[in-house]
Amino acid sequence: MKNYIGVAAALAVVGIFFYGQNLNLNLPLLNGLNGLNDLNLNLNLSPADPVTAAAWNTFDQYRKYAAEGNLEGVISISHQLSETCRNPESREECNRLMTNVAEFTKEFRQTDFKNAYYDEKQIALVSDPVETADGKAEVQIILFFTRRETGEPKTLGMRFCFKSKSEDNKSCFNSDPATRDLDDNGWWDSVESLFYK
Repeated sequence: MKNYIGVAAALAVVGIFFYGQNLNLNLPLLNGLNGLNDLNLNLNLSPADPVTAAAWNTFDQYRKYAAEGNLEGVISISHQLSETCRNPESREECNRLMTNVAEFTKEFRQTDFKNAYYDEKQIALVSDPVETADGKAEVQIILFFTRRETGEPKTLGMRFCFKSKSEDNKSCFNSDPATRDLDDNGWWDSVESLFYK
């Protein structure tokens, strides 16, 4: 019986360490374990990219800090802070902004952002285009991050891109390394456009 549990535990550890999508396994337990019938294990089955996972975790923590009104927490994982939140006299408005961001993004899931692009300075998580409610256009969401020298992501911003369904290029993010940094300063143009001047 110990071997059976050991094998199940080893499978769980290996699966969680190497993979990304959940799979529930119901393994019958041997008789005599105080009425337990099944051992449920959650295993990740798609390879996890550590940079993408770190960016998502940073965004998720950002949402939590924003929902709590924890400005210091937001500052700790942000590349920059809006003028509204930098000014102590507009703290109430800053709190409303944080609440709105948390509320607006609460339905975002890591699985929505299937495309990730990154280098040593920046990360972009890009959703697939989704049809708008009226069916006339598509919207795509892009989450932008900068990276500390250690590689740790810092939240930079979010963009929503609306396009006509008839447009050929379905992605709003320029993923071509040859053209995404036209001034050749190491920052992608779409990232650099979010920097406060």
